[in-house]
Amino acid sequence: MDERGIPPAEPGPTAWTGRDSFLAWTKAQRAAELLNRLPEPARRGWTFDRLVRLLEALGLTRPHQYLEAGWWVPEAVRRDPQRSEELYRRVQEAMAGGVIPPAHAPYTWDDVRRLVELCGFTADELVAQLAWVYALTLGETIFVETASRVAGPRQGGTEPGNAPGPPGGGSGDP
Repeated sequence: MDERGIPPAEPGPTAWTGRDSFLAWTKAQRAAELLNRLPEPARRGWTFDRLVRLLEALGLTRPHQYLEAGWWVPEAVRRDPQRSEELYRRVQEAMAGGVIPPAHAPYTWDDVRRLVELCGFTADELVAQLAWVYALTLGETIFVETASRVAGPRQGGTEPGNAPGPPGGGSGDP
């Protein structure tokens, strides 16, 4: 459960249609496998702050990197045109009302938090989206090891999320 009591999300949509349906299904299955490879503390119960520690450990140190990559929008939402349009409208209204900065303005992690909360996304959903992003790439192991380390219990005096960057010193890009 996340901080709002919502159970962890399943990566990817439930209905597969279109010409990429087999690839999308395969990617979603692999994302689910990646999430299942995580130790129990890393499978659910993510908070936004812990998600940011994960993103930074994966090499995404600036909020705009995360936003520009589009990783903040779960795949199921991407595949649902009606929901996507509704969220687009809501985000545009929030920008116009000054709730969040305009699209190309500098964002802080607090701005990103407001954006994802506005859209109703949970940290668990966003971690599931990261699993989807890293699935079927050379970065699968980096994702699993980094998420495990960030979510893991204190070991040797290291707070979760304060361990060094991705294994092998890579950038973490999938």
